[in-house]
Amino acid sequence: MMFNALFLLGGTFWIACYLLIIRSTARDRVTGMPLLAVAANISWEFVYSFITPYPTFLHPAIIVWFLLDLVIVWQTLRHAPAQFSRMSKAAVYSSLLLGGLVAVPLTLALGKALNDPWGVYAAYLSNLMMSSLFLAMLYQRGSSQGQSMGIALTKLLGTASVSAAFGIFSPRFHSDPLLITLYLATFAVDSAYVLALLRTRTTEDRKCLPHVPTVGQPLAGSP
Repeated sequence: MMFNALFLLGGTFWIACYLLIIRSTARDRVTGMPLLAVAANISWEFVYSFITPYPTFLHPAIIVWFLLDLVIVWQTLRHAPAQFSRMSKAAVYSSLLLGGLVAVPLTLALGKALNDPWGVYAAYLSNLMMSSLFLAMLYQRGSSQGQSMGIALTKLLGTASVSAAFGIFSPRFHSDPLLITLYLATFAVDSAYVLALLRTRTTEDRKCLPHVPTVGQPLAGSP
């Protein structure tokens, strides 16, 4: 019961995260999710929506993620070429396609090799990569463009909720040392992203504040 509740809570946070990414991308006209993260994310959702459907009533949540990710893919195709000035449009599109062609069979292979019909190992390896790429994207841009605290927090809370579901209430996965490491590492990187984004937003807000003269300091233009 608690497993299902936590998984659904995490899924709801991730739906909110996707919607916020879509909104931020439309607002700022830059990609809201790193290029390779888009490829890995939608590949996992494609596999567990259609090739080896999720083995519980939670399967519809995976399909909702996939459909929202299709919008993010479309936005990425539209806006990514302008962000990678050293790459041709064909190269950007090819990178996204190649990422998907690698991620789909790798996701299937991991599930089969580790006897993991839930795709948990592949999901957390992908998630840790995604979290690291979000942090790298923030520093590479040097601004919060295309990002928001809402995205950062819903991503953190969504992954943390699902981690609690598998790490506490799943007999199959709760004591696996690799997964415990991935749970903690992903939470740490997500937390670092929240703090880094908060600092970036605070700096940006300060730059937007009008200058207020201190006591005794003459106003501009005064004799």
